[in-house]
Amino acid sequence: MHVYAATSAGSVVDIYWGGGQTMGQKQLWSNGASGNTLASLLDSGGYQHVEVGTSAGFVRDLYWTGVWTGADGGVPYQTPGSGSSLGAAISSVSVRYPSGVVHVYAATNAGSTAEIYWGGGQTMGQRQVWYRSDTTGNGLSSQVDGSGVQHVYTGITAGSIYDTSWTGIGTPSTTQVK
Repeated sequence: MHVYAATSAGSVVDIYWGGGQTMGQKQLWSNGASGNTLASLLDSGGYQHVEVGTSAGFVRDLYWTGVWTGADGGVPYQTPGSGSSLGAAISSVSVRYPSGVVHVYAATNAGSTAEIYWGGGQTMGQRQVWYRSDTTGNGLSSQVDGSGVQHVYTGITAGSIYDTSWTGIGTPSTTQVK
């Protein structure tokens, strides 16, 4: 079992136990800044991914197998997508793994939701899938339904919820559901 935590000092920590492993804790990565948001998944190759959305607007994909035994803060990572900032602090991240492709969704404090995707033979890409200029601090959740349609649910501070959906890397459409 792995539980990931973001600290106010900017560290990402893995707390793990079970499967013959005694309870332990390991710092995976740090950017020295507060405000990181996290989402995680285990892919079909056995890699654990922790997606980190930073207050500087970057998404970092931390990845490893098993229990990270390297130096504190030394877990491998990549900056997926364009490799540059999304332009504003990231308020929420979510991640899914349909058909062997990693899809990371990141909501920024500027009202944008971006999708970053790679793997499974898919060239790495990045795009905006939803935007509303009058809202900040949005929360995200996501799912892939039984038909393979991806859904990203965006909760905005005014209390509304939007469902943005598409298949593969197709054209997103958005419906207000609340």
